[in-house]
Amino acid sequence: MSAVEGSHDILETMGDHEQVYFCTSVFKDAAQHRNRLKRMAENIRRPFDEITDDGTIVYGKTWADPDHFEHLGVPEEYYTEKTDHIELAWWLLEEMVDDGDVPKGEIVEQYPTVEGTVVERTPVVNEGSATADESASAD
Repeated sequence: MSAVEGSHDILETMGDHEQVYFCTSVFKDAAQHRNRLKRMAENIRRPFDEITDDGTIVYGKTWADPDHFEHLGVPEEYYTEKTDHIELAWWLLEEMVDDGDVPKGEIVEQYPTVEGTVVERTPVVNEGSATADESASAD
């Protein structure tokens, strides 16, 4: 605790100096964690993954047939096949849903860790088809 005892005197003396910055340990830990996530994301990212300012990875996910992507002429670097879904560039997913090439999907944001904890899922649906379905059911 001796280091803490003198810290207030130093802060009062140096606190107004233009080149002295006070940074709490909580703020420093958060900044270091964010920088660590960014480095991890850069190391594991796929060509179509986007890295956020917080160091998370964003991509699109849909349940379309992989042959459909080949038929549409989507370059292989923009998507990857998984067991039960396709992961692709989030902006490409939005375009494909808007154009009616795939019925739905979701934009996924996750940590770049082994567990890949998902931070957020945002559904992507064709606004036109939802409106048409609602109109048909209203009749």
